Amino acid sequence: MNETASLPILLIGYNRPDFFQDRLNEIRILPIKKLYISVDSIGNEINSEIKKIVNEFVESEPKFQVSVNFESKNQGLTKHITSAISRVLEVDEAVIVVEDDISLSIQSYNAFKAGHLMSMSMKLTGVVSGFSPLAQPTWFQKNIWRRTPYFSVWGWVATQQNWRNYTFDLSNIDISKELEKSRSWKKLSSFQKSVWLSRFNRAKSDPLLTWDIQMQYFSFQHDYANFVPLFRVVENLGFNDSRAVHTKFNKPRWFRTSDPKRAITPANNLKKNVDHVGNVIDSMTIAGDSRMLHIWTHKIRKKLLKY
Repeated sequence: MNETASLPILLIGYNRPDFFQDRLNEIRILPIKKLYISVDSIGNEINSEIKKIVNEFVESEPKFQVSVNFESKNQGLTKHITSAISRVLEVDEAVIVVEDDISLSIQSYNAFKAGHLMSMSMKLTGVVSGFSPLAQPTWFQKNIWRRTPYFSVWGWVATQQNWRNYTFDLSNIDISKELEKSRSWKKLSSFQKSVWLSRFNRAKSDPLLTWDIQMQYFSFQHDYANFVPLFRVVENLGFNDSRAVHTKFNKPRWFRTSDPKRAITPANNLKKNVDHVGNVIDSMTIAGDSRMLHIWTHKIRKKLLKY
Protein backbone atom coordinates (compact mmCIF):
# COMPACT_ATOMS: atom_id res chain seq x y z
CA MET A 1 0.00 0.00 0.00
CA ASN A 2 1.32 3.43 -0.93
CA GLU A 3 0.48 6.79 0.63
CA THR A 4 -2.11 7.67 -2.02
CA ALA A 5 -4.00 4.36 -1.87
CA SER A 6 -7.10 4.08 0.29
CA LEU A 7 -7.83 1.45 2.90
CA PRO A 8 -11.17 -0.34 2.47
CA ILE A 9 -13.59 -0.62 5.37
CA LEU A 10 -15.47 -3.68 6.58
CA LEU A 11 -18.67 -2.74 8.43
CA ILE A 12 -20.18 -5.56 10.47
CA GLY A 13 -23.70 -5.59 11.88
CA TYR A 14 -26.58 -7.64 13.16
CA ASN A 15 -29.77 -6.12 14.57
CA ARG A 16 -29.15 -2.41 15.23
CA PRO A 17 -30.46 -0.40 12.25
CA ASP A 18 -30.00 2.94 14.03
CA PHE A 19 -26.29 2.26 14.56
CA PHE A 20 -25.95 0.95 11.02
CA GLN A 21 -27.46 4.12 9.57
CA ASP A 22 -25.14 6.30 11.67
CA ARG A 23 -22.05 4.35 10.60
CA LEU A 24 -22.95 4.60 6.91
CA ASN A 25 -23.51 8.34 7.30
CA GLU A 26 -20.00 8.62 8.78
CA ILE A 27 -18.47 6.43 6.06
CA ARG A 28 -20.24 8.43 3.35
CA ILE A 29 -17.76 11.31 3.69
CA LEU A 30 -14.58 9.24 3.98
CA PRO A 31 -12.05 9.10 1.10
CA ILE A 32 -12.39 5.36 0.50
CA LYS A 33 -13.07 3.44 -2.68
CA LYS A 34 -14.15 0.06 -1.36
CA LEU A 35 -16.67 -0.73 1.35
CA TYR A 36 -17.51 -4.22 2.54
CA ILE A 37 -20.73 -4.78 4.47
CA SER A 38 -21.60 -7.98 6.31
CA VAL A 39 -24.84 -8.45 8.23
CA ASP A 40 -25.75 -11.52 10.24
CA SER A 41 -29.32 -12.80 10.16
CA ILE A 42 -31.80 -13.01 13.01
CA GLY A 43 -32.77 -16.66 12.79
CA ASN A 44 -33.12 -17.07 9.04
CA GLU A 45 -33.94 -13.46 8.20
CA ILE A 46 -31.98 -10.22 7.86
CA ASN A 47 -33.31 -7.25 9.80
CA SER A 48 -35.55 -5.62 7.18
CA GLU A 49 -34.64 -2.09 8.29
CA ILE A 50 -30.92 -2.79 7.89
CA LYS A 51 -31.48 -4.32 4.46
CA LYS A 52 -33.39 -1.20 3.39
CA ILE A 53 -30.69 1.10 4.80
CA VAL A 54 -27.93 -0.80 3.01
CA ASN A 55 -29.76 -0.93 -0.33
CA GLU A 56 -30.51 2.80 -0.19
CA PHE A 57 -26.87 3.56 0.60
CA VAL A 58 -25.63 1.46 -2.33
CA GLU A 59 -28.02 3.22 -4.72
CA SER A 60 -27.16 6.71 -3.46
CA GLU A 61 -23.37 6.30 -3.36
CA PRO A 62 -22.12 5.06 -6.74
CA LYS A 63 -18.65 6.46 -5.93
CA PHE A 64 -18.07 3.48 -3.64
CA GLN A 65 -17.40 -0.06 -4.74
CA VAL A 66 -19.69 -1.79 -2.24
CA SER A 67 -19.72 -5.54 -1.58
CA VAL A 68 -22.64 -6.68 0.56
CA ASN A 69 -23.00 -10.00 2.36
CA PHE A 70 -26.31 -10.85 4.02
CA GLU A 71 -26.00 -14.14 5.90
CA SER A 72 -28.86 -16.52 5.07
CA LYS A 73 -28.68 -18.19 8.50
CA ASN A 74 -27.56 -16.85 11.84
CA GLN A 75 -23.82 -17.39 12.24
CA GLY A 76 -23.36 -15.96 15.71
CA LEU A 77 -20.80 -13.31 16.63
CA THR A 78 -17.62 -15.37 16.32
CA LYS A 79 -18.30 -17.13 13.02
CA HIS A 80 -19.81 -14.06 11.43
CA ILE A 81 -16.99 -11.64 12.23
CA THR A 82 -14.12 -14.03 11.52
CA SER A 83 -15.55 -15.32 8.24
CA ALA A 84 -16.27 -11.75 7.07
CA ILE A 85 -12.67 -10.71 7.75
CA SER A 86 -11.30 -13.82 6.02
CA ARG A 87 -13.41 -13.19 2.90
CA VAL A 88 -12.18 -9.61 2.57
CA LEU A 89 -8.51 -10.56 3.08
CA GLU A 90 -8.74 -13.05 0.24
CA VAL A 91 -9.09 -9.98 -1.98
CA ASP A 92 -7.42 -7.08 -0.15
CA GLU A 93 -4.13 -6.88 1.72
CA ALA A 94 -5.66 -4.89 4.59
CA VAL A 95 -9.02 -3.61 5.79
CA ILE A 96 -10.34 -1.40 8.60
CA VAL A 97 -12.72 -3.52 10.68
CA VAL A 98 -15.54 -1.76 12.52
CA GLU A 99 -18.65 -3.13 14.14
CA ASP A 100 -21.80 -1.05 13.95
CA ASP A 101 -21.32 0.57 17.38
CA ILE A 102 -17.87 1.99 16.59
CA SER A 103 -18.10 5.64 15.60
CA LEU A 104 -15.68 6.95 12.94
CA SER A 105 -14.56 10.27 11.49
CA ILE A 106 -12.14 11.49 8.85
CA GLN A 107 -9.56 11.80 11.64
CA SER A 108 -10.14 8.14 12.53
CA TYR A 109 -9.63 7.07 8.93
CA ASN A 110 -6.46 9.14 8.56
CA ALA A 111 -5.11 7.61 11.77
CA PHE A 112 -5.78 4.05 10.62
CA LYS A 113 -4.08 4.72 7.31
CA ALA A 114 -1.08 6.49 8.89
CA GLY A 115 -0.60 3.75 11.48
CA HIS A 116 -0.81 1.04 8.85
CA LEU A 117 1.74 2.79 6.64
CA MET A 118 4.08 3.28 9.61
CA SER A 119 3.79 -0.38 10.61
CA MET A 120 4.56 -1.45 7.04
CA SER A 121 7.53 0.90 6.73
CA MET A 122 8.96 -0.52 9.97
CA LYS A 123 8.31 -4.07 8.65
CA LEU A 124 6.45 -5.01 11.81
CA THR A 125 3.69 -7.57 12.22
CA GLY A 126 0.97 -6.36 14.51
CA VAL A 127 -2.43 -4.71 14.72
CA VAL A 128 -3.15 -1.00 14.31
CA SER A 129 -6.11 -0.05 16.50
CA GLY A 130 -7.99 3.18 16.97
CA PHE A 131 -9.14 2.75 20.55
CA SER A 132 -7.30 3.85 23.66
CA PRO A 133 -8.65 4.14 27.22
CA LEU A 134 -7.70 7.83 27.11
CA ALA A 135 -9.89 10.45 25.44
CA GLN A 136 -8.27 13.46 23.78
CA PRO A 137 -8.16 16.32 26.34
CA THR A 138 -9.17 19.78 25.16
CA TRP A 139 -6.07 21.32 26.73
CA PHE A 140 -3.57 19.07 24.90
CA GLN A 141 -3.84 19.16 21.15
CA LYS A 142 -1.29 16.48 20.26
CA ASN A 143 -1.41 12.74 19.77
CA ILE A 144 1.20 10.04 19.14
CA TRP A 145 1.34 6.32 18.53
CA ARG A 146 2.45 3.84 21.16
CA ARG A 147 3.32 0.16 21.02
CA THR A 148 1.51 -2.37 23.17
CA PRO A 149 1.29 -6.16 23.51
CA TYR A 150 -2.48 -5.82 23.90
CA PHE A 151 -5.03 -6.17 21.10
CA SER A 152 -7.74 -3.50 21.03
CA VAL A 153 -10.83 -4.74 19.22
CA TRP A 154 -12.87 -1.53 18.91
CA GLY A 155 -11.82 -0.42 15.43
CA TRP A 156 -8.67 -1.96 13.98
CA VAL A 157 -6.79 -2.83 10.79
CA ALA A 158 -6.81 -6.50 9.83
CA THR A 159 -4.07 -7.50 7.39
CA GLN A 160 -3.22 -10.69 5.57
CA GLN A 161 -0.08 -10.80 7.69
CA ASN A 162 -1.66 -10.48 11.15
CA TRP A 163 -4.70 -12.60 10.27
CA ARG A 164 -2.97 -15.61 8.74
CA ASN A 165 -2.07 -16.97 12.18
CA TYR A 166 -5.62 -16.62 13.48
CA THR A 167 -8.18 -19.30 14.31
CA PHE A 168 -10.97 -19.08 16.86
CA ASP A 169 -10.56 -22.78 17.64
CA LEU A 170 -7.68 -23.24 20.09
CA SER A 171 -8.57 -26.85 20.94
CA ASN A 172 -5.46 -28.36 19.31
CA ILE A 173 -3.00 -25.84 20.78
CA ASP A 174 -0.90 -26.36 23.90
CA ILE A 175 -1.43 -22.80 25.07
CA SER A 176 1.02 -22.70 27.99
CA LYS A 177 3.78 -24.37 26.01
CA GLU A 178 3.43 -22.04 23.03
CA LEU A 179 3.31 -18.90 25.16
CA GLU A 180 6.55 -19.76 26.94
CA LYS A 181 8.33 -19.00 23.64
CA SER A 182 6.93 -15.45 23.58
CA ARG A 183 9.02 -12.44 24.63
CA SER A 184 5.96 -10.31 25.44
CA TRP A 185 4.47 -13.14 27.52
CA LYS A 186 7.65 -13.44 29.59
CA LYS A 187 7.37 -9.75 30.51
CA LEU A 188 4.00 -10.26 32.18
CA SER A 189 3.74 -10.86 35.91
CA SER A 190 2.65 -14.25 37.22
CA PHE A 191 -0.71 -12.71 38.13
CA GLN A 192 -1.22 -11.32 34.62
CA LYS A 193 -0.34 -14.70 33.13
CA SER A 194 -2.88 -16.43 35.34
CA VAL A 195 -5.60 -13.99 34.23
CA TRP A 196 -4.88 -14.54 30.55
CA LEU A 197 -4.46 -18.32 30.84
CA SER A 198 -7.89 -18.47 32.45
CA ARG A 199 -9.37 -16.49 29.55
CA PHE A 200 -7.55 -18.49 26.89
CA ASN A 201 -8.59 -21.81 28.40
CA ARG A 202 -12.19 -20.63 28.59
CA ALA A 203 -12.03 -19.71 24.89
CA LYS A 204 -10.41 -23.07 24.17
CA SER A 205 -13.25 -24.97 25.85
CA ASP A 206 -15.93 -22.84 24.14
CA PRO A 207 -14.52 -21.50 20.83
CA LEU A 208 -17.75 -19.74 19.83
CA LEU A 209 -17.99 -17.77 23.08
CA THR A 210 -15.93 -14.92 21.61
CA TRP A 211 -13.28 -14.29 18.97
CA ASP A 212 -11.13 -11.42 20.26
CA ILE A 213 -9.60 -13.34 23.20
CA GLN A 214 -8.13 -15.71 20.62
CA MET A 215 -6.67 -12.74 18.75
CA GLN A 216 -4.98 -11.65 21.98
CA TYR A 217 -3.53 -15.14 22.33
CA PHE A 218 -1.95 -14.97 18.88
CA SER A 219 -0.76 -11.43 19.60
CA PHE A 220 1.19 -12.77 22.59
CA GLN A 221 2.31 -15.94 20.85
CA HIS A 222 3.75 -14.14 17.82
CA ASP A 223 4.96 -11.04 19.69
CA TYR A 224 2.87 -8.66 17.64
CA ALA A 225 3.95 -5.02 17.69
CA ASN A 226 0.50 -3.48 18.08
CA PHE A 227 0.03 0.25 17.56
CA VAL A 228 -2.62 2.29 19.35
CA PRO A 229 -2.90 6.07 19.67
CA LEU A 230 -2.19 7.63 23.04
CA PHE A 231 -5.65 9.23 22.78
CA ARG A 232 -8.36 7.30 21.00
CA VAL A 233 -9.60 8.23 17.56
CA VAL A 234 -12.79 6.12 17.58
CA GLU A 235 -15.63 5.75 20.05
CA ASN A 236 -17.63 2.76 21.27
CA LEU A 237 -21.29 3.73 21.51
CA GLY A 238 -22.63 0.26 22.25
CA PHE A 239 -22.63 0.15 26.04
CA ASN A 240 -25.84 -0.37 28.01
CA ASP A 241 -27.57 -1.72 24.89
CA SER A 242 -29.71 -4.83 25.32
CA ARG A 243 -29.10 -5.73 21.66
CA ALA A 244 -25.33 -6.01 22.21
CA VAL A 245 -23.48 -9.28 22.82
CA HIS A 246 -20.61 -8.18 25.09
CA THR A 247 -21.50 -4.57 25.99
CA LYS A 248 -24.98 -4.93 27.49
CA PHE A 249 -23.61 -3.52 30.75
CA ASN A 250 -22.98 0.14 31.60
CA LYS A 251 -19.76 1.58 30.27
CA PRO A 252 -16.75 1.20 32.60
CA ARG A 253 -16.09 3.93 35.17
CA TRP A 254 -12.84 4.88 33.43
CA PHE A 255 -14.58 5.37 30.07
CA ARG A 256 -15.18 9.03 29.30
CA THR A 257 -17.14 9.45 26.07
CA SER A 258 -15.45 11.54 23.38
CA ASP A 259 -16.23 12.77 19.88
CA PRO A 260 -14.20 11.15 17.05
CA LYS A 261 -14.59 14.37 15.07
CA ARG A 262 -12.38 16.05 17.67
CA ALA A 263 -9.74 13.31 17.51
CA ILE A 264 -6.22 14.17 16.41
CA THR A 265 -4.35 11.94 14.00
CA PRO A 266 -1.25 10.66 15.86
CA ALA A 267 2.16 11.90 14.76
CA ASN A 268 4.40 9.23 13.27
CA ASN A 269 6.76 8.83 16.20
CA LEU A 270 7.13 6.40 19.08
CA LYS A 271 8.42 7.00 22.60
CA LYS A 272 9.26 4.09 24.89
CA ASN A 273 8.30 5.96 28.06
CA VAL A 274 4.83 6.50 26.60
CA ASP A 275 4.67 2.79 25.74
CA HIS A 276 5.31 1.85 29.36
CA VAL A 277 2.76 4.26 30.80
CA GLY A 278 0.24 3.21 28.17
CA ASN A 279 0.69 -0.48 29.00
CA VAL A 280 0.03 0.23 32.69
CA ILE A 281 -3.15 2.11 31.75
CA ASP A 282 -4.23 -0.72 29.42
CA SER A 283 -3.66 -3.25 32.19
CA MET A 284 -5.91 -1.23 34.52
CA THR A 285 -8.64 -0.74 31.93
CA ILE A 286 -9.27 -2.57 28.65
CA ALA A 287 -6.91 -5.49 29.34
CA GLY A 288 -8.15 -5.91 32.90
CA ASP A 289 -5.14 -7.98 34.01
CA SER A 290 -3.84 -5.69 36.78
CA ARG A 291 -3.57 -7.18 40.26
CA MET A 292 -4.50 -3.78 41.73
CA LEU A 293 -7.66 -3.71 39.62
CA HIS A 294 -8.66 -7.18 40.78
CA ILE A 295 -8.02 -6.32 44.43
CA TRP A 296 -10.22 -3.25 44.09
CA THR A 297 -12.97 -5.06 42.17
CA HIS A 298 -13.16 -8.23 44.22
CA LYS A 299 -12.14 -7.17 47.72
CA ILE A 300 -12.05 -3.48 48.61
CA ARG A 301 -15.15 -2.50 46.60
CA LYS A 302 -17.20 -5.36 48.04
CA LYS A 303 -16.25 -4.30 51.58
CA LEU A 304 -17.19 -0.68 50.88
CA LEU A 305 -20.56 -1.71 49.49
CA LYS A 306 -21.41 -3.41 52.78
CA TYR A 307 -21.39 -0.06 54.58
